[in-house]
Amino acid sequence: MSFDDFMDSQKVVYELKPAARVAVPDGPLVYYQEGVPTESTVPFVRLLNGNEPRENMYRRYELFVSNWAKQYDQIVQILEKNEKNMFVDLQRYLSSDEDSTVFKGQPINLSTALLNLGPNISNHSLLLHNVWQNLVDESPDAIVVRLSSKVCSTVSFTMKILASDISRGLKTDLGRAASVPVSDSDDDMDSEPEDEEGQTRTIEMDSLMEKVFSRDKRLIVMIEDADSFPTSILTPLIKVLWNYNNQYRSKIKLVIGMSTPFEIFHEKLPKLTVRYMRPKYFQIDNTGQAVNEIMENVLLNINDTYDSLILEPRLVLKFLELKSKISISQFVNSMKVIYMSHYYSQPLSVMWTNDFSKIQLNSHLFDVFKRLPSVRRYEQSLDAEQAASLHKLLVSDNEAALGDLLRQNLNKLIHWRYKMKTLVDLLNFMQEYFLEKSIWTGNLDLFRLIFKNVSYEEEHSNFENFNFLQLLWKKIRSSSLHDINSFIKTVREDADFWPLFANDDFEELSSASQTKRFVATLNRALLRCLEELNLNNIPFREICCVDLSALDLLTNTFNPQVRATCIDSLLNSKNYLLNTVHSDLSQLDPESSDMKLYRYLEPSVIELYKLSREAGVIANVYDFYQVFKNSLPREELENALRQKCLQPQLPAKIDDLTWDKMTLSWFLKSLAELQTLGFVREVKNKSETLEKLIWKDL
Repeated sequence: MSFDDFMDSQKVVYELKPAARVAVPDGPLVYYQEGVPTESTVPFVRLLNGNEPRENMYRRYELFVSNWAKQYDQIVQILEKNEKNMFVDLQRYLSSDEDSTVFKGQPINLSTALLNLGPNISNHSLLLHNVWQNLVDESPDAIVVRLSSKVCSTVSFTMKILASDISRGLKTDLGRAASVPVSDSDDDMDSEPEDEEGQTRTIEMDSLMEKVFSRDKRLIVMIEDADSFPTSILTPLIKVLWNYNNQYRSKIKLVIGMSTPFEIFHEKLPKLTVRYMRPKYFQIDNTGQAVNEIMENVLLNINDTYDSLILEPRLVLKFLELKSKISISQFVNSMKVIYMSHYYSQPLSVMWTNDFSKIQLNSHLFDVFKRLPSVRRYEQSLDAEQAASLHKLLVSDNEAALGDLLRQNLNKLIHWRYKMKTLVDLLNFMQEYFLEKSIWTGNLDLFRLIFKNVSYEEEHSNFENFNFLQLLWKKIRSSSLHDINSFIKTVREDADFWPLFANDDFEELSSASQTKRFVATLNRALLRCLEELNLNNIPFREICCVDLSALDLLTNTFNPQVRATCIDSLLNSKNYLLNTVHSDLSQLDPESSDMKLYRYLEPSVIELYKLSREAGVIANVYDFYQVFKNSLPREELENALRQKCLQPQLPAKIDDLTWDKMTLSWFLKSLAELQTLGFVREVKNKSETLEKLIWKDL
């Protein structure tokens, strides 16, 4: 074998047979992601490929604004109620004058409020902001300074921030620090104008303190995150404040926020520094109670009708699992995104109202009714005769009959909330009536016990779902006939509870031997109620129900998977490039030069990525380029480029050398982009060789 034959045998040959270029249909190439935008100021789009009545689009936006406003108002009311008395003791402590108990000439320790922020770090920023805002609002005779470890990197810079905030507080009419913390930017300190005495920003701290206390002001220094402050900064800061506090007789107060116990915190400080402080511990973290109330009102919303969406029990359980991990603001943002997405993308959401006067119905909406997954599932659950009758109704154009079917099931969805509330109230009443020690502590805890083991696909397997009531059943069996009959009488007289047992033999007992049968009757009624609460069995539930798919929406909104998004954009560029939500409709004409060019060549990085998926793990750069160049429809591209580019920029006839230069520039640029994205890399110790990073994110 000659040397040339040997070299030829070592070559790797890539052969790509591109699919035949099919003719582009006459229909528009516009990709309707969720609808067609309008010139209206409303930030919603017309759904159903633009066939949604314009009135319905306005109505959807109106419902979103009003219904979310009601939910948000509930949240604000709960937060205000919980914060109302949270800071009373703190304010009383900071406003007290305690130097009267100190002998003349004796050093005065620095009054220090230690704030326990709780273990949930995600809530700390909101809680600290509320503390700071309360100090500013309720202390008109004080200058409040806010220090954060994020910007207090050195002692000198910390003192600079302290001086700047005090100076700013002296210049305000109310004698307070600016509403925006200095930690947002240190540029403001560098641009401070001269004060009325002509002094620059670099005022000596002594003269600055003299000015503060000559105006009969107090100084409150708030250290936000003491656990993150270096000891080398915290120790001299406390000593400086202690010195000024003694000089001006208890005019300085220190507020320290921490998530660790005080014992752990003071171990990081020198003993002498700890002796400078006169600490008092404050438990201000009541976010757990607030979160419970907010979640119960927003997630369960069992007292609402049309004012809120119905969240599927499995989705509620997911949020309950995250309760200790997310902050209140994160939860509020998640709920707002869920509401916004539902009303933005669901054309039938206009039906979730008691006012149909603003709704316009057309054939496109009725077509949506017929294709809903819940309607198809309901049809499959019926017997042959009923299913045939429903199918006949769906394929017909009898809009009146379809409207009646819709109203019946809207009533079922409204009644679903009533049944949920009745079940929760009944179980709470049973626990309170029979038990001294509670099995659950609140509605959220009870909801979790009811639904955590529910099977929605195999409903017959739920017969043990109420096993968590074994303690209650045991107590009922040992109760007296008088107590049991009194309970039965109360239930029979209650207009809400009695319908749950209307189909059972729910009469007063005549002997103790009947208690076992009575317990079985209670369990059977609860299981029947649970079966009726299965939203999957209610047609048209898409109108107002939110299922587990909302979790994917929240993940993509707040924690997007960057690599997955990049891959999706490379494989489905049309969804991004030809989207009317953010594109100029006039530029999406199928006959425009841009659209013609897009037919033959997507952005070159996309073409190169698609080729890389067909290649092996290791590829030669030159071979890769040859496959890329030969995969391009040269003749069609030349014609499209001539229409797109100005005449001087492109010769009348593109020779092979010019074509090679063009394609090579596209290839090298796209290859660099793929390397930046992390899809390929150059192989070490092997020139002109590429390796696919196929294992990443598997």
